[in-house]
Amino acid sequence: MSRRTFLIAGISLALLTLMAFPLDHAIAAACRNIPPVFLPTIRFITHLGESQYILVPALLLMLAFRKTRTAPTFIAARNTFTCVAATGIIIQIPKYLFGRARPKALWDRGLDGFHGITWDTSLTSFPSGHTATAVALALVLFHLFPKARIPLFLYAGFVALSRILLLQHYLSDVLGGAFIALLITIPLAKRLEVRV
Repeated sequence: MSRRTFLIAGISLALLTLMAFPLDHAIAAACRNIPPVFLPTIRFITHLGESQYILVPALLLMLAFRKTRTAPTFIAARNTFTCVAATGIIIQIPKYLFGRARPKALWDRGLDGFHGITWDTSLTSFPSGHTATAVALALVLFHLFPKARIPLFLYAGFVALSRILLLQHYLSDVLGGAFIALLITIPLAKRLEVRV
């Protein structure tokens, strides 16, 4: 990804995140009416954004190919592990710092808005960690395999959508998660590329 594309994508995601705030409640309210028959599929998709399903295989591949550190498999595994882990760690800071109530908490507990520093997971909506993980994976693999961009970004998009449909996040939360993943993953992937 060129510097110009990176800047355009970053600014666009930041602006989209801000523009999504007024739409958040209306979209979340519409998602309350999802037919239950679709929920198992949506939950399966959301699990694909959990970092353990990415980090553990990446670590195992790194260990398996550790003697051939210039092999494409080792490089892909190392870059994936590093970028997804870094994104997953950094994303926790704003989640617990801002303390935004999840959409589900609005209807279950009457909680809304930002509450500041918290350890209550029902108040860790912004930004979306699952989305950040999925976008980080898509970006790092896109950096290594540009021709796979369509399935990679479809994967990230479906994970993000699943978080909204399950009332775990607002639209602005998933856009914020994508924004943070972009800010962390692209510079880190480029830095790792130099080490090849």
